[in-house]
Amino acid sequence: MSITASADAGPSAVGDASSTVGTFAALQDAVTAAATTGGTVTLGASVTAAYGQRLDVPIGQPVTLDLNGFNLTVTGPIQTQAAIHVRIGASLTITDPDGPGTVTTATVGNGVAAAIGGDVGENGGAIIIDSGSVNATAVQGAGIGGGYGGLAKPGGMGATVTVNGGVVNATSTDGGAGIGGGAGPAGGEGGVVTVTGGKVTATANNLAPRPVVGAGIGGGGGDGAGGGGGGTVTVTGGTVVATSSIGSGIGGGSGSPGGPGGTINLFGGTVVASSVNHDGAGIGGGVAASGSGQLTLDGASTGIPVADGGAGTAAPAPAAGPRSPLTPALEYTATASTGYFEIEFSWDR
Repeated sequence: MSITASADAGPSAVGDASSTVGTFAALQDAVTAAATTGGTVTLGASVTAAYGQRLDVPIGQPVTLDLNGFNLTVTGPIQTQAAIHVRIGASLTITDPDGPGTVTTATVGNGVAAAIGGDVGENGGAIIIDSGSVNATAVQGAGIGGGYGGLAKPGGMGATVTVNGGVVNATSTDGGAGIGGGAGPAGGEGGVVTVTGGKVTATANNLAPRPVVGAGIGGGGGDGAGGGGGGTVTVTGGTVVATSSIGSGIGGGSGSPGGPGGTINLFGGTVVASSVNHDGAGIGGGVAASGSGQLTLDGASTGIPVADGGAGTAAPAPAAGPRSPLTPALEYTATASTGYFEIEFSWDR
């Protein structure tokens, strides 16, 4: 799925709840109108935003963007702004039933906002990805979620993110979570992330020598104070690969102390979560976190702490067996080690 604004098609009429657009100006006008009454905006051509432009989804009714097989590219907003601005109170659904369309978003090199979500100091809104491809790269904000907090404000809280299909690549290069909270003096909380299908790759890194890193999915990194907590992450299907250099793969961001692990509910699909340098848990808290959080597999509680790599959770006890105690036909294979957790669910037919 791609969102790109281009000038190779004429402007479309706006003001209706549903419209087809072919330029970036028409796209912004149509999205603004759709937020008033609710509606679908369909790309009639690939669109690329000019440097300094960003797509703003106003607070209001839910807006659906149908890529219609075209691309949307927004990679040059001003420093404090998200490439696609979806703050609390705003809702954006991205779909591409006819594919293959792609949305490519990025903040500038010193950017302090999310690529998709909040501006500097803002929490993310509601972001739903049904199909298509979405690429989101930020610096101190989350790839998808909250913006960087600022010098005296915690990072923005992660958005309510739902992935039902498609391919999602979300990265923060200097402190934010791949999906979740932004960086700040204290990291932003992770928000609510639900994956029912598709493939999600979420990555959090840091620019040396700044040891501030969010989780792959979860809390943002804290610069001098605590990392953000993991929020709530639920996976019922699809494939999730979540990686952080020193935060948790899924859970708390790095900080002093690391963020607690949050609530992680796994019901299906394949999940691989890792802390590359083993400072955070694969799933659980950041290094020296005050709490490991809660991990459930098909609703059954687990909680074996990882010896190294921060407070975290490991694979179920052998007595639990590879078969879910709540759904006998559901089997899983789980592996845990320092800073690493992997699980794959399958149905016994």
